[in-house]
Amino acid sequence: MLKNTLISCLLLIWVTLISGCQSGTKKDNTTTQDTSTTTDTTGTSTQVATKPDLKPVDRQFNDLARLLAGLPAEEGSKLAKYHEDEAWKKYQQVADKIWEKILKEKRPAMIAWQKKHLQTPNAEAGLLFYPFSGPDFLHASTFFPKLTKIVMMGLEPIGNLPDMENISVHSPEVYYKGLERALYAVLKYSFFITKSMDVDFNGRIDKRIDGTLPAIMIFMARTGHRILNYEKVKINQDGTLDPVDANLETVHNKSVYYGTKLSFHKEGDNTQKTLYFFGVNLSNSPYRGLGGLAQRNDLKQYIQSLKPQATYLKSASYLMYGAGFSMIRNLILDQSKFVLQDDSGMAFKNFTKDNNWDITLFGRYAGPIKLFRHHYQQDMNQAYKKGYPVKELPFGIGYQYLKGNSNLMLARKK
Repeated sequence: MLKNTLISCLLLIWVTLISGCQSGTKKDNTTTQDTSTTTDTTGTSTQVATKPDLKPVDRQFNDLARLLAGLPAEEGSKLAKYHEDEAWKKYQQVADKIWEKILKEKRPAMIAWQKKHLQTPNAEAGLLFYPFSGPDFLHASTFFPKLTKIVMMGLEPIGNLPDMENISVHSPEVYYKGLERALYAVLKYSFFITKSMDVDFNGRIDKRIDGTLPAIMIFMARTGHRILNYEKVKINQDGTLDPVDANLETVHNKSVYYGTKLSFHKEGDNTQKTLYFFGVNLSNSPYRGLGGLAQRNDLKQYIQSLKPQATYLKSASYLMYGAGFSMIRNLILDQSKFVLQDDSGMAFKNFTKDNNWDITLFGRYAGPIKLFRHHYQQDMNQAYKKGYPVKELPFGIGYQYLKGNSNLMLARKK
């Protein structure tokens, strides 16, 4: 209760910081965006010779991402007029202030750590599976920049492209404040708060924010990625995917699982990548009218088809510690070559009982936060003291988000 009250108070203080700023239709040196193509192991950005950018199927999606992210309009953008709106200018100022610390301090530290400790998972192109992710493209792209396909899943709806013409004439300031609120926790603490996402991405703060799509687009734009195309897809009964009409509004048909598909690339790198986000129930049993993996063979077959190079788990509410999420836990353990997780993903014993994994520990095991204190792991505590390599973790991440209290584990299947 105290934690939720504190976060609410911080949020109220933060959103009141909005004030006017200069027009965002021209590029200036104050806008914070990650444009580096490489980063050395000290976290210092360096430029390399760039290749021609890939041509988008439709530039409107990247233009929209920049608008939502509070970044200046590029030349020729048909959305440039919305960057002149006073509500957007105020939003841009707040967004720049928040993103500056992330992109100039924390993310460079994470990239330097990734280049030092995650070379093997990134050694070849492959797929990253990120269940219980929310719209967290930020950490997925930071830790696994070489993987060319990302599949993210969460309970949150996928959402629709915002109608900026409608938003511009009907309380645009409310919409932009809704975006600020939706991204506050992950940028401040490194994780989304489940109860807040249930409100923020289900239209309960602003009905025009009806899913995760805007948040993912914002993360892509702010981390120096360009969106090439956007589609909606559905999971067929046999676990394959098919595109559907992007204007389809009835994606809450609970007999079909729909997803967002975004094609994108890093600026200066012409490797095309693909991200999928699916709003699904990953438990064994039905939840909120959505069938679980025991009932939804379509979803189960789709996950079985992924064969991920790596699975990433962060701030996953310790769900896979229990029997109710045994199916997704077993799928991850069976399918993945690498697993990178904090202690909230899967219990440590899953990686040690059959001696099937090489394990490297990072940071410090401080135990769960009070809300999850019943998931304390004595065996993991002992592992940090002896028997396993323990390496640096120079940033905070997960529920124990303060630097020096966080942990990560990299498991490599033998």
